[in-house]
Amino acid sequence: MKALVLTFFVVSLVSGNSPRDCNLRYNYKAPGIFVKQSNGDLSIITSGNGKIPLSNGDSIEAFCSTNFTDLGDQTFDGKLKNLTFTCANGTISYIPAPNYAPVKLNDSQMSCQQEALFYAQPVPYCQFMGLQYGFQISSTPISLAELCYNNQQLQTTFVHFVLGDRSQILGEQTKLNPSNISTILSQQAFSFSSQAVNSQEESLRNSIATFAPLLSADIKYEFEGLAPLNLLSDMFIQYTQDFKYAYLVPWWSSLKNGNWKAIMAAIENIQANGVYDIYMGTSGNISYPNNNNDEVVQILSYSDGKIIKVVPKYIWVYIKERNTQDKGVTIIAVNSPFFDENAKDAFLCNDVCHNVDWLSSLLLTSHMPAFGYVYCCHPDDVGKLLNGFPQTNN
Repeated sequence: MKALVLTFFVVSLVSGNSPRDCNLRYNYKAPGIFVKQSNGDLSIITSGNGKIPLSNGDSIEAFCSTNFTDLGDQTFDGKLKNLTFTCANGTISYIPAPNYAPVKLNDSQMSCQQEALFYAQPVPYCQFMGLQYGFQISSTPISLAELCYNNQQLQTTFVHFVLGDRSQILGEQTKLNPSNISTILSQQAFSFSSQAVNSQEESLRNSIATFAPLLSADIKYEFEGLAPLNLLSDMFIQYTQDFKYAYLVPWWSSLKNGNWKAIMAAIENIQANGVYDIYMGTSGNISYPNNNNDEVVQILSYSDGKIIKVVPKYIWVYIKERNTQDKGVTIIAVNSPFFDENAKDAFLCNDVCHNVDWLSSLLLTSHMPAFGYVYCCHPDDVGKLLNGFPQTNN
């Protein structure tokens, strides 16, 4: 009996002195970016459940372009953009600034409310203001997308991003930057309002009700961002929520929920097989009978609160695989319920979608107007015909 009690006492004493590991908790809806040494490289750590396990003695760096909040009890009133968290016997601490004592991190969910930002930076093929959308991790710039913005017309002319198999190693992130930028990003230069969506939708509805009340049942549009940055690697999806406001597009609902979904699914599938440059933009305008009078036409338009804008007739996407001689393909989606495929000027080119293997799933419905008419062109054939198209081949 005495031996049993002694054994139990020794085991309890040893386990009581064992160092404890930690869990770094954060708001998974508003995370920072976490980087940790792994096999000699700095790797980006992702965890969708709001918790990153740390062994006793481990450290992890955290970056936030704006400022970390909800760190618990801390009196430091400066910016907390770059922190190192260290686990020591079940307790996580950080140093808020040089010459400050370590601060214990309470069991709270720290947040980084905004990560990716818009930075002024030259963009190839852009005649207006170039903007890079991304963030800086230490000395590594990560650009998730770039866009060309016309300041006078308050309109983005094209968006460019890259899809491919993204490594978690920090030093390899620049390989998928749209313009291969490798220099430190400039200061934040621009932001887009998130308040414009409802007012623009209301303006378009009012325009339709006023000028074409008998056709209003056929003209259903919804505003959504053009570029699908949700196709990016999972490690960065959380940081792109506000990008859609940079290029809001009035989508004809039948197209958006029909053939455009099929196009996006096809693009998502090819990124496992290579690295692709994706350019996207809009072009043209939509004319329709005014109050069912075929002799009078109206241009479908709306107000964004500052200027009058037109609903684009075409939504285009130009896709080219990097480091190949193939010039790629341009997909044109007709954003209008009034499209007449028999009209003399209905098409900008002869459809070549059937020559693109990875678009085979689209062929069954691509010419069905109810799903949004879609066709494909060689980039050289439409480069001069589409607004905002990057003249990459000139």
